[in-house]
Amino acid sequence: MSKPTKPLAPRRGLSLEDLEKLCREPVKIIIPLLEGAPVEIEARRLTPAEAGRVNLELRRAMPKIVPGEKPGEDRFDLTDPDYQKRRQEALVRARALAVYLAVPIFQAAEPGLQDAEEITAFVQSRLTDEVLALLFGAIVPALEDQVAQATSFFS
Repeated sequence: MSKPTKPLAPRRGLSLEDLEKLCREPVKIIIPLLEGAPVEIEARRLTPAEAGRVNLELRRAMPKIVPGEKPGEDRFDLTDPDYQKRRQEALVRARALAVYLAVPIFQAAEPGLQDAEEITAFVQSRLTDEVLALLFGAIVPALEDQVAQATSFFS
């Protein structure tokens, strides 16, 4: 039985260059397979501009506001079927965009794509939903939660 490892002490005194280097370090994504060894895919974190573009795709599906009985009781209608459909479509577009931008093998396979619809069609045609969700979760771990929190804050 091995001893538990002691947590590493925090690094201090980092320069801006050191911090930038940490942000540019590759992200290793492990994809478990039903049979055989898992697969490791290399990706990178999104730049702030890229993350903003992905976030914008997610926010395009904001729900309608339902008026309350009294002033100040307005709320988002999160149960609206049209909103649910738009939200799912926005998530697919955002996920495809993030994966295309951050996983080099996608850009190598189809370089130069810029349009979100083209990127979505290309990425969605290549892998399963589960694998795309794993890649997206590793690249942008909390982006969808941030959007959900922003909409639920007002409801």
